[in-house]
Amino acid sequence: MSNLRLFATAKSGNVTMMLALCLLPLMLMAGMAMDARLARSHKSHLQEAVDAAVLFAARNESTDVDAFFQSNLGVIANYSPTISVVKSNHGDRTVFTGTGNARAPALFGGLFGIADISLHVSSVASIGGGGAGCIWVVDPDTSQALILNGGVDVVAPNCTVNVASRANPAAIFNAGAKFESDRICLAGTNIIDNGSGIANIELNCEAATDPFAANVPQPDPGACDFTNLNFDGGTHTLSPGTYCGWVNFNAAPTIRFLPGLYVIQQGGWNVNGGNWSGDGVSFYFADTSKIQFNSGVAASLKAPRSGPQKGFILFEKKGLAESHFILDDSRDFELEGVIWLPSRNAIYNSGSQGRHRKMSMVFNTLILNQMDWQLEQDPISGISGSSDGSSLRLEQ
Repeated sequence: MSNLRLFATAKSGNVTMMLALCLLPLMLMAGMAMDARLARSHKSHLQEAVDAAVLFAARNESTDVDAFFQSNLGVIANYSPTISVVKSNHGDRTVFTGTGNARAPALFGGLFGIADISLHVSSVASIGGGGAGCIWVVDPDTSQALILNGGVDVVAPNCTVNVASRANPAAIFNAGAKFESDRICLAGTNIIDNGSGIANIELNCEAATDPFAANVPQPDPGACDFTNLNFDGGTHTLSPGTYCGWVNFNAAPTIRFLPGLYVIQQGGWNVNGGNWSGDGVSFYFADTSKIQFNSGVAASLKAPRSGPQKGFILFEKKGLAESHFILDDSRDFELEGVIWLPSRNAIYNSGSQGRHRKMSMVFNTLILNQMDWQLEQDPISGISGSSDGSSLRLEQ
């Protein structure tokens, strides 16, 4: 009897018993965590296969992708994955939406009656719709990165506007603004639309990145060739070179630019009316200098078709601090080429006319006020809107 009493009151084995009781659920939790980790890995492989399949579908403009899909499955081929691709048309953009499904075995879930884990992914690719875009607004953090105010009238049916801002709001569209485009793609999820009625606005969209940044030329400005000039009326022919300080164009002069590179630094150009013309010309801002267009300017300018500045009509040094770039008035701007000004907060005011613009434009932010544009992609740079597949993109 005394031995029974000793056994009943003994405490030396309690820790071992409690550890044994806890060990099983700990092992099960570790097993479930392993199942979840494997499921994430399998889902990642499935996503890659579906992404590749919808791009294949868009490239070939066909929803028959099963053989291609199966050839890209890799380690998840044993889980009998399936894919479905649906084709739809959005203006001149063709969209291919793919969904993939599979069931991966649960190594430890079977202890709880869970035999496998369902995997489901989706992906969207498109082709057409003006390539990667005509306008890029690249600041990812500034609110109201794009503002379209009343009096804006832009016709650009084959162009995409890409806005990188994820701020709140990313953009503002005011009443009276008209903007006809393939789409306006905003990375952010919030905008203010004050009854603009603008169609094809897409939120939480994978805005295309600046396609020019890697290849934009960065010439050496060299020493100043011209400093602090004044042109007052009359007709003048300008030569390529480095222009320093301020250059003033007053009393509506007629300016003819010889082909070549015009470097602007340590000041800027102040333009009060007149007529500009030049074929094969580029204007490079070596610092935060600018061209300020005022009072009824008309310009017909085309970028070079060959050479180191091919396709670039206005461009700047990389890494500049933010600054404003304002066009206050113009009678007509007939421009061809790329405007690459990713540090500039561009503002187009009071009756800007651009009836035959063939441009691609990159700005930090963009505000459009009263203006009338007919916009097409530039035909010179060969980067956007080309027929080499650059209009093919994975959207999500």
